[in-house]
Amino acid sequence: MSFLFVSKCLTLKSLLFSRLFGCNPNNIVAFFAIDSLRQLSERFFNIEELAHFKFQKEFLKPFDYIIVNNGNLDVREMVLDCVQYLIIKKAKQIKSGWNTILEILTHVAYSEDSEKFVATGLR
Repeated sequence: MSFLFVSKCLTLKSLLFSRLFGCNPNNIVAFFAIDSLRQLSERFFNIEELAHFKFQKEFLKPFDYIIVNNGNLDVREMVLDCVQYLIIKKAKQIKSGWNTILEILTHVAYSEDSEKFVATGLR
């Protein structure tokens, strides 16, 4: 099985996972989904991304999807915490993922949520 095929399958599964579980009205389900995505992302960043591949960018899109489509502030804060954790722990390995990270932070900055939430995204 090729690396490209496996990467695309993981990306597709993570996007489907975020839509089904990351936007679930039950916070426990949503938190579990977000933490699982964070763990998968962390492992994904350990794989060297070649210059012409954009796997990281695609793999982080579920976080953006949840930020945009889940109205629960607690869930959105957890997504933001996960993104900040990934930035702190994996900044040297992030390549194409910066595009999606900046999209997430842009959505947070333009959100109409509490000042605390917006300020957290801008630290």
